[in-house]
Amino acid sequence: MSLNAEGNKIIYQSKDELMVIEPYGENIIRVRSTKNRTLSVENYTLLPPIIHSAICKKLDDNNAFIQNSLLKVEAKIKDGKCVLTFYKKGMEILKSIEDGPQRLKDMIQEKYKHVGGNNYKIKIKFEANDNEHIYGLGQERGNCFDKKNSSYEMLQCNTKSTIPVVYSSLGYGFFWNNPAIGRCEFTRKQTVWIADSSYQADYLVFTGETPKEIMYNYSLLTGFAPMMPEWVTGFWQSKLRYESQDDLLEVAKNYKERNLPIDAIVIDYFHWSEQGDWNFDSNYWPNPKKMCDELKQMNIEPVVSVWPTINTKSENFNHMSDEGMLISTENGQNVLLDYYGQQMYIDPTNPKTREYQWEQIKQSYYSYGIKSYWLDATEPEIYPQQFDNLHYYIGNGEQVSLIYPYFNQKTFYDGLKSCGEKYSVLLTRCAYAGSQKFGSIV
Repeated sequence: MSLNAEGNKIIYQSKDELMVIEPYGENIIRVRSTKNRTLSVENYTLLPPIIHSAICKKLDDNNAFIQNSLLKVEAKIKDGKCVLTFYKKGMEILKSIEDGPQRLKDMIQEKYKHVGGNNYKIKIKFEANDNEHIYGLGQERGNCFDKKNSSYEMLQCNTKSTIPVVYSSLGYGFFWNNPAIGRCEFTRKQTVWIADSSYQADYLVFTGETPKEIMYNYSLLTGFAPMMPEWVTGFWQSKLRYESQDDLLEVAKNYKERNLPIDAIVIDYFHWSEQGDWNFDSNYWPNPKKMCDELKQMNIEPVVSVWPTINTKSENFNHMSDEGMLISTENGQNVLLDYYGQQMYIDPTNPKTREYQWEQIKQSYYSYGIKSYWLDATEPEIYPQQFDNLHYYIGNGEQVSLIYPYFNQKTFYDGLKSCGEKYSVLLTRCAYAGSQKFGSIV
């Protein structure tokens, strides 16, 4: 085994593990490790690094370090294992655990358990700190604001949005850059991050003088939320649901007649003719352009609900299915949701899907003046939740399913930008790291 400093990187190589530690911007350090012979260059939603000078030095055969402004990481080979210790201004904030049985091979098998091909169930451990408090992880169903002494499934489902980022009271942030289904634990004994099936472990530790600076660095890694128009902060009117154009306009006019403030009105689901047809059912919405013009005259922004579900009755089904634009299954039928018929889901991880869907949205909604969208069911909502049976354009569902809402939002953000729109306002039921740069409101 060897531990070397090459350029600004520390590289650890053993018979069964390759690890690279490198600066990724001021006060940001990235760590990638794998049992494979090479590292993947896939960044998922991670933006390119910010060029910054850092000190990288090998002290001897068993010790090396990177000093990156306030943040320092030491790599040390001990008992045949590479242990990483992170410091902020000289104070230890995070230390990896490379434990397990004394035999190195057994330790590696606990860290990387083979599940097929070049993929492993990966388990990365850190020492626990009794005085530490942990915040983040996105939207969880529970009352634990402080995530310390709790554990969480990393998956997307209705009422749960997993964003694998946490902020520590010790003054650092941690981004688990891996969209695989998994688990994280913040127990009194240890902190553990688990990916059920992945090519490599990939995480970033980032810090700053203040919480504001730490969150700024997170935004450098995944994107800044754009400016939003003033109407977004006003009152949104919604109902389950307006069944026709006349119903909706009657409510809008009623608000104005009573001098009640209203800035947006939401056209909810099943305004369409079929799931997968992104349009208005002409039986109930005979003149969407006239409706939108009337709303605009009242200074009310129309927001329309768009689902990613599709079934065989949809006018878009045959083309999207033939062109590989739908999520498929590894085994069995492709039905993923039974809701007013057997539904499948489009696959926005495929660039062709995003381009094709936006063309439908542009024709059926945007052309009428609808520029804001409610992206519902974007986890996607599937039953049963057998992620390993899903097949996306970018990989198996167990390896990439957390990222679905990100690409769903990217479809609309990129589409609006291509039409010259300054703002992107997306009400969305799910999100992932980086969703904020698309103007997503969860």
